[in-house]
Formats: sequence, structure tokens, C-alpha cells
Amino acid sequence: MKSLPRSVVPLVLVLAGVAAESACANPQPPMVPAAAVSPQQELINDSTDAVHMMRTNASFKGIDYYLARAQGVMIFPDLKKAGFLLGGEGGRGVLLSRNESSWSSPAFYKLGAGSAGLQIGYEKSTVVLVLMSKSALDSAIKGGVTLGADATVAAGTVGDAAATAATSPAADVIQFVDASGVFVGASLSGAVISTDTKFNQAYYSPEATPRAIVLEGRFYRGAAEPLRKALIVAR
Repeated sequence: MKSLPRSVVPLVLVLAGVAAESACANPQPPMVPAAAVSPQQELINDSTDAVHMMRTNASFKGIDYYLARAQGVMIFPDLKKAGFLLGGEGGRGVLLSRNESSWSSPAFYKLGAGSAGLQIGYEKSTVVLVLMSKSALDSAIKGGVTLGADATVAAGTVGDAAATAATSPAADVIQFVDASGVFVGASLSGAVISTDTKFNQAYYSPEATPRAIVLEGRFYRGAAEPLRKALIVAR
């Protein structure tokens, strides 16, 4: 192997020194692990997926009619049958209220069986409760609502929602229940929905309450924007 000419050697050494000095002056930043998604954000993301699923599934085509006329909506993306034992908790969800052109930030809630117990019949399901009356929304904001007692409940339809609404008694809450992509006419009468104070404070602030989040608009997180947009229905 030929050696470098003597005139080149000093230049190589100079360049090597410059490179080493540059590496020391500009060290590579340490690898930072991706931030873990909080349980609250994961619930919001799952709720967004649930809304997209129902709005694009022909089995739930009536949901847009009700969303466009709703006072609010509650989304429980992952209810488990095992939790609906007597007095048990079935899962967590979110509440948003609707104004003329957009939806509020989400507040966090829990859905349980209440003192009377409740059986949903499926191991796992997704539930969307469309709040059609101001009284139903007010009850939820004040701390909780018992379906069937504080608010009347009717199952959503798989057909012409407008025609059904015109010929059926008005209900405070329209429920849409999904089990593996299939519309389920299960009854949630007797279910108790209560504020999840721990989740609200963890996601927003110790001062965060459902009223401050949903009605007064005092708290906002950009990461919840996809959920708000997923609920918008053109009328």
C-alpha cells in the first residue's frame, strides 16, 4: 500500500482535527424516548375512533341525524360486561356539548351499573349517547345522570332516523350501542353516569369541572381537536 505524499499528511491531520473539534462543539443530542400517551388522551383518541367508526358504518347511519340536533354527546368507547356487576363500573367516557357550529372540549365521566345492577349482554361494547334535551345535558353537567330515571332513553335506529323521530315519542337520550361493528339494541336503562373528577383534573387543571370545561369553555387542549372535528355534521 502506497503511503501519502509528505505534503498531504499535514493537511489530512488538520482536517481530522477540525472534524474532531466540530464533533465536540456540536455533540449529537441524546435520544429522548417518545412521551407516553396519558390515560386521558388515550380515552379521547379511542372516543374519536368510535365516532369515526359509527359515522362510516351503515349500521349506524341514523347517528348523523341526531348529532346534528343534539345538545351534547357522551362517548364510552370500551365498556366491559365484567364491570357491570351490581354497583360496578363498566368504563370511562367523555361528554361534549354542541353549539351551532362546533363542539366543546371533552369532560371525563364514568358509567356504572348503579344500585339496581345492569346487564348489557356483550363482553365488550362501544356506546354513544346523544343528549337531545337540555335537561339531560344539565343533569350530566351537575354531576351525573341515571338513564331511565333522570333521562328517558331510546335506541338509535338503523333506518331513516328522520322518519322514526317524526313518529316516535321524543327521548332525552338516543343510544347507539356497537358490539364488534354490529348495531345492538341493548338497553342501558338503569345505568349511572358520574363525573370523573380525577381524570378531569389530571388532563386540564385542579380547577377543571364539567361546567367549566363543557359550558364555560375555560379549558382547552389541542390534542382533543380531532374528536371535536369528528362530531361535526353538516346540516
